[in-house]
Amino acid sequence: MVFLYKRFGDKSNRLLQNMHFEAYCKDNNIEYHNLEFYDMEDFYGIKDKYSFKKIPKIFLPNLNTRYSIIENLSKFAIKLNIKNFLIFDYMNIEDRNNIALYDKQILENRDKTIFVSGWEFRVPELAIKYRDYFKKKYTPKLEMSSYIYIYIYERI
Repeated sequence: MVFLYKRFGDKSNRLLQNMHFEAYCKDNNIEYHNLEFYDMEDFYGIKDKYSFKKIPKIFLPNLNTRYSIIENLSKFAIKLNIKNFLIFDYMNIEDRNNIALYDKQILENRDKTIFVSGWEFRVPELAIKYRDYFKKKYTPKLEMSSYIYIYIYERI
């Protein structure tokens, strides 16, 4: 199971980042969840069983604290030689479209809990392959998009 745990950018950039991870997991039949998409669930009409939205805001730590908790759990798991909890960050330009690396780290460990992040994870061929799926899934819901439109233009 793969969890995207760190966001990069705001709406469009996060959607782009999500699309590449989700396309890779979909193509390889790996369960995928985006922990940082909770604030856009209503806009896209998507409900995830693993969502920070289910945690009351008073108990939800800020972004950096959430990242630190996950990263420190990973370090702790490594120290205890726990091998079913992994974390991978794709932040180097060399990571872009590196299918061999993704297969080695994610596909070969598909039976483990894997937390991923990074702006440089890219699978453009798979994003194109699943474009109709993404178009349908991530087209904003009309009632929410109308609300956003009115909100933006009332402020101008």
